[in-house]
Amino acid sequence: MVFGLLLFQSPAEAAVTLTDNANDYTIENEYYKAVIPKASASNSRGIIEYLYVKKQDTSLSQNLVHEPATTSRYGLGFLEGSGNATGNNAIGLQDEASISITILENTSSKIRIKSEATNNGTNYIETWTFWAKKPYFQSEAEATVTNASGYLTNQSQFAWMINPNLTSNWYATDKDGDAVQLSGLVGHQIHSPNLNTYPWINYQFPDETVSFGTIFTDVYDHLGTVAETGEWKYEYQLDFALGGGSFGSPIKQGYKRAVTTIYYTTNEATNTDISAFAQNHYQNATATTTENPTLQATNSSSNIYLQKTGISSALVSSPYFLLRQNTQNPHTNLTSHRQQYETSIYAPIYKNQNTIRSHNSYYDFEDQLLYSLKYSNDTQTFDYGTIASATPSNSSYETSLQNTASSSDGKVDYSTTFKTWSDSDKLQITGTASNGSASAPVKDIYVAIKPRFTGLESNVEAESATPTESIVSSLITTDNKWTNYNIYSGDSGTSLIYKDNEENVPTLTIPLSVSDGQYYLRAYVWSRIEGDITYYYSTDNSNWNNFVAPAPSSGQTELYVKDLGIVTISGGVLYINDDDSAVSGITGYPGWDRITLQAVPRITDLGSNVYDVRLSDAIYGNMGIGVKVNSPTDNITVDVGDSELRVYLYKQDTEQTLTTFSYPFDVEIYPHTGWLSSSSEFTSLHSRNALTYSKHTFYLPEGIHTGRTNTVYSEGSIAYSTEPYNNTSLVNLTLTPSTGTVDVVIDTWNTSGNYYKKWTETGSTAGITTGHTVSSLNPNAIYDIKVDGQKIAEKIAGQSGQITFDYSGGYSTKTFEVADHVWPPSSPTSCNDTVPGGSPYLYSATAKSSSAIALQWVEAGEPVDKYAVEYGTKSGVYQFGAESIGGKGTTSYLVQELSPGTKYYFRVRAGNRCATGPWSGEISAATYGRGYFGIPSLTTGTNLETEIIDIETVGRETGVYTVQAGDTLYSIAEEMLGDGSRWPELVELNQDKYPSLVTNPGYLVVGWELTLPGEEEAGEEAGYAVTVKVIDEESNPVEGARVEIHSEVKSATTDKKGIAAFTNVEGGEHQILIAYNNQQGEQNINLTGDTVEEFKFTIQISPTSPFRDIRVMTAIGGLSISLLLAIIFLIKRKR
Repeated sequence: MVFGLLLFQSPAEAAVTLTDNANDYTIENEYYKAVIPKASASNSRGIIEYLYVKKQDTSLSQNLVHEPATTSRYGLGFLEGSGNATGNNAIGLQDEASISITILENTSSKIRIKSEATNNGTNYIETWTFWAKKPYFQSEAEATVTNASGYLTNQSQFAWMINPNLTSNWYATDKDGDAVQLSGLVGHQIHSPNLNTYPWINYQFPDETVSFGTIFTDVYDHLGTVAETGEWKYEYQLDFALGGGSFGSPIKQGYKRAVTTIYYTTNEATNTDISAFAQNHYQNATATTTENPTLQATNSSSNIYLQKTGISSALVSSPYFLLRQNTQNPHTNLTSHRQQYETSIYAPIYKNQNTIRSHNSYYDFEDQLLYSLKYSNDTQTFDYGTIASATPSNSSYETSLQNTASSSDGKVDYSTTFKTWSDSDKLQITGTASNGSASAPVKDIYVAIKPRFTGLESNVEAESATPTESIVSSLITTDNKWTNYNIYSGDSGTSLIYKDNEENVPTLTIPLSVSDGQYYLRAYVWSRIEGDITYYYSTDNSNWNNFVAPAPSSGQTELYVKDLGIVTISGGVLYINDDDSAVSGITGYPGWDRITLQAVPRITDLGSNVYDVRLSDAIYGNMGIGVKVNSPTDNITVDVGDSELRVYLYKQDTEQTLTTFSYPFDVEIYPHTGWLSSSSEFTSLHSRNALTYSKHTFYLPEGIHTGRTNTVYSEGSIAYSTEPYNNTSLVNLTLTPSTGTVDVVIDTWNTSGNYYKKWTETGSTAGITTGHTVSSLNPNAIYDIKVDGQKIAEKIAGQSGQITFDYSGGYSTKTFEVADHVWPPSSPTSCNDTVPGGSPYLYSATAKSSSAIALQWVEAGEPVDKYAVEYGTKSGVYQFGAESIGGKGTTSYLVQELSPGTKYYFRVRAGNRCATGPWSGEISAATYGRGYFGIPSLTTGTNLETEIIDIETVGRETGVYTVQAGDTLYSIAEEMLGDGSRWPELVELNQDKYPSLVTNPGYLVVGWELTLPGEEEAGEEAGYAVTVKVIDEESNPVEGARVEIHSEVKSATTDKKGIAAFTNVEGGEHQILIAYNNQQGEQNINLTGDTVEEFKFTIQISPTSPFRDIRVMTAIGGLSISLLLAIIFLIKRKR
């Protein structure tokens, strides 16, 4: 992906810079410039108040961030989120002098800045990260309640405050990840199972020829979160799962909201780059299944902002449910939407975009259930009135809310306790109805649970598809009667508007793509300031119903929403009209905006007092809310007409006068996915079905990649000329420049075959030194390192196939190569040597001091010109080595400059002018500790110095069998070894000579000569015979020396010939201990060889006198001086 004309920049220009000005921090790279005001300078301190995007001609755009004429409280960042419940709660990282700004990191490749503040018991943190050579920056924002007075809303303006004075086009992803254009006040989906991209929103500024967008890479409390535009075009915010409104979610210490976003810039006014970036990074991210966090909290408050008079309260256990009492945000006309006596229960396991509405209508999530306590006499039903008290309670395990109220006539007292637990996805509702006065005429008392409108089986919006398409009407769009008007942009196009010009217009037929049946009908119509207007609707064009949209008190036309109850649809149509009243001076466009139809929910009786309210989500499919009645267990009814579940606490045919009574109840609410099919599926109260989602960790590429310029910084970070979306292009090359940057472009990077590698480097300054680590090489091979065709070094790739080297030969643009080592030719024209005949037999490693170990081996077969050694401090990992430690005939080497008290692992191999042979087996030995001076320790007695001066091997007796016609490996083993099942031994013994035996053991060629194993018993692995001959410094045999072989301990005493003999010694490393005349010495040996039957070692011992030990002599001297001083002291005392 190419970002306009911003092509390759020099390393100096590729940096990201931080300028610490008097009033702000300015961050700039080759794509944008951002300004963060300091705490003492601006009301937008701690967030980005100015953002300029670089155009294709490298000039800067105008500031894309909103600049109000008065208080500069807007910017990019976490703006709103807390408050005191009596204001608009526009408090977060702005308008706070106490905001602290910390520079966390400031390098030429990355800058990190943290802004932090605490307001109203909530702690806000926003950490900004800016990179070099990247067209984006990142915000990690979170708000956490820190004390009992904390306050945290659902509405969090994490993102946008865009400059409204600039022409802009606004696009965002829909539920399927497709880009749709937004306008007006709408909500839209942030997450859904259909997405294959990170959700994003993008502003296009055609006059500025730039774009700027936000990509939501991680949202805490993921399920159910939606986004919406705000009250102004330049505002954009997230609503976290459980409703908007000023009151928002309740509090609890540790309760948290968080979101990680990428702010993305391009120098083209299109969606192309941000769309590709969001999708590619999503698909290349590491995906893990993550459980959605459970956020429990509860709260209550009096006289909160724009609410009805009285106490408001709420309890939440996100993402399972939320209940709210008197906490809806009216924003003009919502005051009649929920009554005081109705408690809204939300089950936002999943949400689609239709569950939130814009400010001018609902600006709130829809509830799924309404809970109420009621009583009735013979003539009237009394709900509970204004809440008298609300008592919240929070602990680490249990969260509860108790509300008390009285019936509207004051005769019955109601008490309800809502409770949940950290190990539960249920809401328990318990309470009582008791006498609130001396007596009450009571017919029945009941708990009412009523499913609500939203999220049911069908969700249809009747709107026109385009601004010029009528729905079904004989009128045309140009007659100013029925027309279309682009004022609402929901999920299905341009709204239908009836433009009333005091005319009698025919009925408009609205086609509905629903099957016949019962539906809830909701109307969205426009009010008019001149007076009330009556709207009509009918299901059969004969019997008409009507409702009145009152004149708005605000003095301007408003959208009015009316729930019209249940209607029966037949033939898939609905008919609408208005009252045709003659009102002069009409302002605006009063008329129908749209309608919604949603199926009547089904309350299914599952038996055992368990019911399931079956709902359906347009995105996620079937979901439901289970209701379990624990008490009372009788008199439970379902009113189909009203679709209401009633749990009767008291029920009579006629009213009775009650004087003293208290009726309890216990009900559980269980939001769940799918539909319950039996009562047993209603799980226990203290259980929780985890709600999981696939979390995609944002893919930030690291390492050097092919196909782009990789700018490597001295601290190790890397920026790219184009973003590498795919890790398959990653190469195993690490650079560490001493200062500045190095631009790296990969030319060739072979990871097999000849393993050849080639790349170019361009340093920012000429005098830097750059460390290199090159991997993906052939293990143990020798490689030449070249710069601009000139060899600068040769290195042995260790067991891990890796080499390291430094380069400081001056930088402009240099070409580096790593290629197979070229050996000097044996003649001017050719090299005729073959691979050495096998590996050396490395049989001994002996510590000689605290920094040296001696190696001994038996030579490899010809042709041999030299030997090499590798060693390290971990078995199989050899980070050290020497390429040439001796020529032909060399059988020992002293490895020096080792660390004291450290165990090392060694191997050797032979080589010649043309090739290298295989490595020997590994052998280990440890150097002496730091106190060792080449002589014995004071604490362990005297030692013997030992040295292997000769080794002889005796081969196993083997035979040779010539393959005859009709032979098989089984028949040969049966005949020659006495057991046909031993045929794999023939394969192992002859595979080097005849490799096809491994892949095709059934294929034999007449005349092949197969080596037969020795005569050990079938099925047994014979160990080695080992003899140790001990001689003194005069080469005379030493009799009576104690010899032990350690691994599996075996011991013997040397005879007159100085020989100690051992049988059946296992292969591998062993330690030989020799004790003689109260002295002890040791040798490490290695027993390997398939064809070897016996090893004969000759070891020379040399006694060491303790008086040659400087430490012994020092100790004796010290004791002598102490004794002399003691004698002098006694003599003086005696005098």
